[in-house]
Amino acid sequence: MGSATAVVLAKKGAIVHMVSKTLEKLADLKDYISSLTNAPERIEYSAIDLMDAKKSKDFINHLPRDNLLYWFHCVGLSSGSYKLPGSGNRWLPFEEITNEHFETEVMPLWISTMNMAKAIVPRMREQGHGKAVLISSMSATRSYIYGASHCPAEGAMDRLANTLTLELYKENIWITTLRAGAIDTGTYDAQDVQDSIKKICLEYGCDWNAGLKLAPPSSVGEIVACVFASNAHIPGISLVSQGQLPHESS
Repeated sequence: MGSATAVVLAKKGAIVHMVSKTLEKLADLKDYISSLTNAPERIEYSAIDLMDAKKSKDFINHLPRDNLLYWFHCVGLSSGSYKLPGSGNRWLPFEEITNEHFETEVMPLWISTMNMAKAIVPRMREQGHGKAVLISSMSATRSYIYGASHCPAEGAMDRLANTLTLELYKENIWITTLRAGAIDTGTYDAQDVQDSIKKICLEYGCDWNAGLKLAPPSSVGEIVACVFASNAHIPGISLVSQGQLPHESS
């Protein structure tokens, strides 16, 4: 979702500065995004571990102050920077979820978001206002079987975003939580993941014969661009693919 959002924003004229732990991955992403946008000068990157508060703060402090700074936060799990144990399946019966599994799913989301918020909010105060889009999940508001790790993790992220919204809106810093449903990022490719999702869908009342409907990652980028361009404060948005269950609660 992060790279697809970078493509959308760069095409709309923004300078995009990507952050990940792996320098080689970022260099490859820049080449790929540049090939799609024909604007390599708009794609920047830094290899930073956002779990490190000092490095996060130093990164923000060294960014140029002549551009308006907005923030899009999307932590890659399984197919991204942080790896879940085993095959990376987030959807398991509760008795199969280990403490390591839960901590790996929860802590990178919470710590990286808090580190970035503490680093970037002072800059937004300097510039007089700011906007941020924090990725959560539809799993934050709708529970299901095999969700004993994923639902609490995303629920915590959703409540964190809402708390930041309430603490910062009077300072003209507007936080949006984007609750994404199933997105075609590779997360659902493994067979054991598909087996779990099938059981969830059947229990939930979904017609599995139609298969799992995934939204393209670019749909996230389009919403982020809309939020950044809007004159309104959009506290939260839910997104599912066309044809996916649209329930916003259990």
